[in-house]
Amino acid sequence: MNKSPANTGRKGEHLHDSMAKTYFGNPQNMANFLEQCLPAHMVEALDLESLESSAETFVDDAFKQYIADLVFTCKTRNGRHGSVYILFEHKSQPEPVCALQILKYMVGIWIRFFENGLFGKTKCLPFVIPVVFYHGKQKWNGKQMRDLFGDDTTFSSCIPDFSMIVYSLKDVSRETLELRLAENTLFVFLQALLLKDPADKISEAFLLYAGITSWKPHEKQTISDAIDIFFRYADTVFPRIAKQAKQHIEEQVMNASITDADRMEVVKSWFPWMIDTVSRVTYAEAKTKVAAEVRNEGRAEGRAEGRTQARRTIVQLLQARFGDIPQSIEADLEKIDDSAKLSRLTIVAGTAPSLDDVTSAIRMA
Repeated sequence: MNKSPANTGRKGEHLHDSMAKTYFGNPQNMANFLEQCLPAHMVEALDLESLESSAETFVDDAFKQYIADLVFTCKTRNGRHGSVYILFEHKSQPEPVCALQILKYMVGIWIRFFENGLFGKTKCLPFVIPVVFYHGKQKWNGKQMRDLFGDDTTFSSCIPDFSMIVYSLKDVSRETLELRLAENTLFVFLQALLLKDPADKISEAFLLYAGITSWKPHEKQTISDAIDIFFRYADTVFPRIAKQAKQHIEEQVMNASITDADRMEVVKSWFPWMIDTVSRVTYAEAKTKVAAEVRNEGRAEGRAEGRTQARRTIVQLLQARFGDIPQSIEADLEKIDDSAKLSRLTIVAGTAPSLDDVTSAIRMA
C-alpha cells in the first residue's frame, strides 16, 4: 500500500522540510504564495517585491529552539523597512497545538529584535504575520490560540490572542490553482498526491503542462524548476507513486502519434528522465529496419536501397537525439557504401554520448 502524505512519520519529516525550504526560500515563490493566501488588505499594504530572508539572523545555538521553517522581512508600501516579519511554517500532518509553536517562534523574533537594539531605535516591536502551509491528506485540525483555552471569559483578556493564516492545500480548488498555473506548479503536483489514484493525477498534470505550447520562456523555467523540486521530493518520500506516475507518462508519450524528432523534443522539454528510454526505443526500431534492408544485399538494387535507408535512419536518429545536425554529416554518410559499416554506425548513432563522437566515427568509417 502506498504511504499517504499524512502518515509518512518522522522518517520523512526532514524531506518535507527540505522540499518546503527549497521552494519557499525563493522570495519570488514566497511572494506568489502570499498574494494568494493573505487577506487582500494585507497584500495591498505590503511591498512583496521587498521580501528578504532573515534566516541568517536566527542561527545562533541559543536561539535555534525558536526557529520556524522560514522568516522573511518585508517593507510596507509606505516604506517602513523591517516593520513586518513573515513567519512561514509548513506542515505535512495535522497539529492541534500548532498555534503554541507559532507563538514560541513569534516571541523568539521579538526577543532577538530587542536584543539587537532595534527596539531602542523604533520604540515598537515589528508585526509578525504567521502563515502555515499545510499539504497533508487529513483535515487540518490546528486550533487558533484563543481556542486552546477554556470557555471562561473571566480571564479572556489574558490570552495572547493572534490569528494564524492557514493555507490548506487539500481545500484549495483546482480552478483556483489554475488561475496562476505556471506559478502554482508545485501546488498542483502536491495536491495530486492527496487525491485518489495519485499516480494518474500526477501524469495528467504533467501532460496538461506539456500540452500547452504558449508558455513564455520564464514561465517554462518556473514550471521546470517546480517539477524538479516535486520529483526529488516524491522520488524519496513516495517512491512507488512517483515510479507509477513516470511509467504512465512514458506510456502516453511513447504511444503518441508524432515523429521521433518531435517526441524527443517533447521529452527534452518536459520529461528529461525519458531521454534514454526514447533513444533506446528509436535505436532498436532503426536497427531492425537497417537489418531488414541489409538482408537484401543479394541484389544490387536491394543493396543500394538498404544503404539509402541506413543513411536516412542514422540521420533521423541523430536529429531525434541532438536536434539539427550539420549538413556535412549527411555528405560524409553518402560517401560510405559498405552496408556493414552503416549498420555499425546506426549503433553508434543510438548510443554515443555526443554528436561529436558520432561525427568522428563517421569520418573514420
